[in-house]
Amino acid sequence: MDINGQIIKLNRNKTQGTLKLTNGQKIKFKINSDSVKPIFLYEYYKFKGNMIEDTLIIDDIYGIANDININDFTELFPSVAHDKINNICNRFNVLHVGNLIDLINDENFITVVNDTIGEEKATIFLSNLQKIKDRQEYIDVWDIIKKTNPTFDINVPIKIVNALKYRASMNNITVSQLIKESPWIIEQLDIFDSITERKKIAENIATHYGLSNDSNKAVISYAIAMTNNYIQQGHSYIPYYTLVSRVSNSLKLDFNKVNDTLKFLPNDNKSGYLIRDNKYKDEIENEYNSDKKIGYSVYLPKIFHMEKYIADIISSILKKKSTINKIELQKNLKLYRSENKLIFSKEQEEAIFSISDNKITVITGGAGTGKTTVIKAIIDLVNKMGYTPVVLAPTGIASQRVAPNVGSTIHKYARIFDTYDPVFDEIEENKENNSGKVIIVDEMSMITVPVFAKLLSVTLDADSFIFVGDPNQLPPIGAGGVFEALIELGNKNINNINTVVLNQSFRSKNSIVKNAQNILEDKPIYEDDNLNIIEAKSWNKIADEVVNLIRKLLDNGVQYSDIMVLSSKRGEGKNGVSLLNERIRKEIFNNKGKYAVGDIVITTRNDYDNKSSYFRSKELKKYINSIRHEERPTIFNGTVGVIKDISDNEVIIEYNTPMPVEAKYNMEELDWYIEYGFAITVHKAQGGQAKYIIFASDEPRNISREMLYTAITRCKNGKVFLIGGENEDWKIKKEHSFVLSKLKYRILDNIHQQEKESKINSKIVLINQ
Repeated sequence: MDINGQIIKLNRNKTQGTLKLTNGQKIKFKINSDSVKPIFLYEYYKFKGNMIEDTLIIDDIYGIANDININDFTELFPSVAHDKINNICNRFNVLHVGNLIDLINDENFITVVNDTIGEEKATIFLSNLQKIKDRQEYIDVWDIIKKTNPTFDINVPIKIVNALKYRASMNNITVSQLIKESPWIIEQLDIFDSITERKKIAENIATHYGLSNDSNKAVISYAIAMTNNYIQQGHSYIPYYTLVSRVSNSLKLDFNKVNDTLKFLPNDNKSGYLIRDNKYKDEIENEYNSDKKIGYSVYLPKIFHMEKYIADIISSILKKKSTINKIELQKNLKLYRSENKLIFSKEQEEAIFSISDNKITVITGGAGTGKTTVIKAIIDLVNKMGYTPVVLAPTGIASQRVAPNVGSTIHKYARIFDTYDPVFDEIEENKENNSGKVIIVDEMSMITVPVFAKLLSVTLDADSFIFVGDPNQLPPIGAGGVFEALIELGNKNINNINTVVLNQSFRSKNSIVKNAQNILEDKPIYEDDNLNIIEAKSWNKIADEVVNLIRKLLDNGVQYSDIMVLSSKRGEGKNGVSLLNERIRKEIFNNKGKYAVGDIVITTRNDYDNKSSYFRSKELKKYINSIRHEERPTIFNGTVGVIKDISDNEVIIEYNTPMPVEAKYNMEELDWYIEYGFAITVHKAQGGQAKYIIFASDEPRNISREMLYTAITRCKNGKVFLIGGENEDWKIKKEHSFVLSKLKYRILDNIHQQEKESKINSKIVLINQ
């Protein structure tokens, strides 16, 4: 018998262990022959052998295959079950789905596909397989991958082509030509799990084509990859000497050689390039009180140009005054207070009136300080004054919390598509008229430079901008510093921009608020009735404690919907959210199979009821929209729900958005839209709240203060449990994860330049008079 699977346990002699099959089943295996080639932990293999009792006795391993992950598979072949296609691969003795391309005109193959998955799904599968074959770019890159990295399947060349097609078009060549000239560009792409995996793929291709992996192009490509990794931590750039040191250590190259290579960076539109920018060096180093030369900066081109674009647009917006009438605003606020029986704090009123005095109003404040109350008031007031409020947020959850049924994600409003190429991107300004619109953006701490640049490109002529958030929360995943720059500008007495800080907490006076403040002030947190620390020294022990705690809460009458389980990392089955989801689902809910009634799920992408979802694949969009239930409402990415019913072809999920809403799915849609949500990452939890917060980490000593602050401030009038490590690990001073950005200085520079030009023009007018 032939079996595909991944080695998840392996003894020291590499002769026996545990194999995880594609359907999730785990079986023991033992190698029965000395001639079987070596195997490695966590690799995928195709085995030949026989089951004896509960153990697979392996006679031979005749191939290695990295399985297509479920998201890639669903995008390539919507509606077709993963295991069914594996059965077809086994029938024709091929390792990869990509190898089936060669069989597409074989009548026997077509018959087997029809018999295995049914005629309707066979038509979809065969049609998409044909489309892949017809696109020469995919086939050419697939040919390179087959020759150099035979463990990968057809999804890898497709993702490479999609990531590099813009760069190839810039240079009027094909993606395969790009790769052959400079295979190390693959190291730059965010389409693999790690930079190590990207490096291995790139070097295998380089070796195949006789290229040196020590060349300047190889070093620069790796430097681009390292810069992109650094930017994913929230920075807009990487300090030059940090980059040289990291590249030198990772590639085991002499520091001076790397320094010489990166000192003068050519603008190579094929291989990619970096931009060195030492402007504002002294200001940066004074601001951070650093002697580590952090002002010598290296940028990815798209971040550099987008940061400059933001500075140009913001300084241009600030030339104009607000059109909102203050007297009318005051009159409407008085009426609004009376109708809603509300009492605003002094700072809340200042924030509301700021929109009539300033083109840009920045509102900041910690958890429970009434930011949402202010936003809702502004929405109502500007509506009555004849303006159109446009309420936006980085996530659907946040936008709906502020403005149910009205709010939108920034990505939808600005039509932003994610790009996997970190070096090149473009901004297209929208020529639509935004007159009369008031742009309100919540959760600004999560906004990246590319997202903000593209948002400004479609809203630059709006009447007013209101940016709201808590700057103490986690920095975004990607180039940040946007919100911090706006806050500081609003505090500098610059015309037409103002920052208002909300200080008064309106939440119940429990110790969560005090502990949150302690974190920000570098003081130790303390345990009491509202916060408990539970020690655990491994992920298995942590999971044990989490499961036991949930049982106790449920036994005491707490609903699971009032519990939020968080972790600092996603994990890969052995730790983090992945492990916690597996343990909670199995031990608390006793759920089996892939999906079951009672499963808590979280959406992984936006699902719009007007069928305006964005897909890279037109075929995927057409199919997904054709099977979408017409009555299903818009469900935003990050929304948590519960599976209420499962039939043969249909699944019903109830979401709280914030009112309970039922959504019907066809079974084949689920892998596209949802994943388990018994536990989620702290990043995904931003914008959400619960009464009981369980935050698990195996390294509490090393988590940032922003991570801990964000986790515990998800708690609303309840209790926080911190699980993992030792008690004191949670109480020590947490490092502030500041982000490196030059945006503030670019905007100030532009404003000062405008003032100089204005004075010169005024003098010219006087002379001419």
